[in-house]
Amino acid sequence: MKFAIQRSRAITGSIAGLTAIGVLLFILGIEESGFFAFVSLVLGFVIAVAGGGLYWASTRSCLEVTNEHLIHHIGPLPLRVTLDRIRTVDIVEGSTIAAAWTMTRVQVMLYPHEIFEVSMPLDPAAFMRELQGRCPHAKVRYEHPEAQGE
Repeated sequence: MKFAIQRSRAITGSIAGLTAIGVLLFILGIEESGFFAFVSLVLGFVIAVAGGGLYWASTRSCLEVTNEHLIHHIGPLPLRVTLDRIRTVDIVEGSTIAAAWTMTRVQVMLYPHEIFEVSMPLDPAAFMRELQGRCPHAKVRYEHPEAQGE
């Protein structure tokens, strides 16, 4: 079963700003001449492509729960863990570095001692119920207000 994910407005806005800066630098490079034009063209192109790639990846991201795996699709990259390794599932907030598009994330504790953080689904309660059904051995917590639908 696939679940759409939430996207932070701040992160989405930052990606849009990054893309706009890249496009503006590229346009400046076209209008100028000399070394500044070359640097502006190259830097603008790289920044615009990076911003566009991040935006594309954010729109193609989702969570998928299969019979054997929990898969976090981030653009073209699937990050997967087997369901039998899941020990605890909880909702956390923070600014740790993870492949997620929001600051509120689902933290999955794996056997033996690994942490797998995924983006918050649009319907956290349905996602948690699905994981609980597929991983009856795992401890799934619903304490976060977003997961309870409040």
